[in-house]
Amino acid sequence: GGGGSGWLLPAFLPERLCRAAVMGLLLPGLLLLLGSACRGAAAQEDLLPLELSSGKFKTVLLNRTIPMEAVLRNIASNVTVVLFQIHAHQKNVTISFDKKPAVNNSGTGVDRGLVSLLRPQQNVCTWYLRAADADQVLSTAVSLSYMEKDPIPGGCNLEFALEIDPNIYLEYNLAETHIKFAPANIGYPRGADPPSCDSGTGQDTRWRLYYDIYQYFLPENDLSEVAFVSHMRKMSEVQDIGANGIRMMTLSSEDKTDLYFSSLPGQGVIYNVVVRDPLWNTSAAYVPVHTYACNLNAVVDNCSSLSKSTEWL
Repeated sequence: GGGGSGWLLPAFLPERLCRAAVMGLLLPGLLLLLGSACRGAAAQEDLLPLELSSGKFKTVLLNRTIPMEAVLRNIASNVTVVLFQIHAHQKNVTISFDKKPAVNNSGTGVDRGLVSLLRPQQNVCTWYLRAADADQVLSTAVSLSYMEKDPIPGGCNLEFALEIDPNIYLEYNLAETHIKFAPANIGYPRGADPPSCDSGTGQDTRWRLYYDIYQYFLPENDLSEVAFVSHMRKMSEVQDIGANGIRMMTLSSEDKTDLYFSSLPGQGVIYNVVVRDPLWNTSAAYVPVHTYACNLNAVVDNCSSLSKSTEWL
């Protein structure tokens, strides 16, 4: 784990404890501690699925070799869309609809989500998770349920590979942070055809939607995984985003979903977008994305030296 935490771990942990860590059954703080000490407990056997319940975050240790199955069961019949998302502190994870990820059924990054459109009668959803580059990655996952009048984040995506893409794509340099996202669609019932994205701009189309852009600052000088996990949870659901985030601007459907903000190297920032439907008075959240505008893994000019140097400016 991170230096200076004051914890000493045995070189070999009891296998049961490691398995509990891998399955996400431990408290996040303990999981973070065990993450670096548990090596390969998962590799000997197929992992049990990660059982989700809507709106409840689960902390889970992923590995690169065996995909973990995440399952949401007993989905209510009035739910039409499930948005599943996963967040890691600094190492990429891959999330997919299929055990074998392909460009059009998966996403890779530190903050990634997928939208599952439910078929009539469907009451179970399954996704697959794995570490992308590192051997093991600690992550936090949640599934959020939406109903037929709620807008669908990324439902009118024309730019990115996923058919429906609820992700916010972030790039940064030391001066500015750039985010972009795909437009949403208006909600619709299970089994119906999706409303057209570009056949007209009337009030019965996605052109009536508005987008609120939110920013949230992580605690100053705290680059820790523990802080990241707890604060990410405050920026995933519409109500929490409104209560915790700072609304930077509101876009209409005519505006470009392509935005620039000043970078603050060494300062953690979370961005999210809430799409609002003024006609039905409903809303939905995209997948939050975070940045420190610096490289946590770099040896030179890494985040901690940057955040210290900005204190003197």
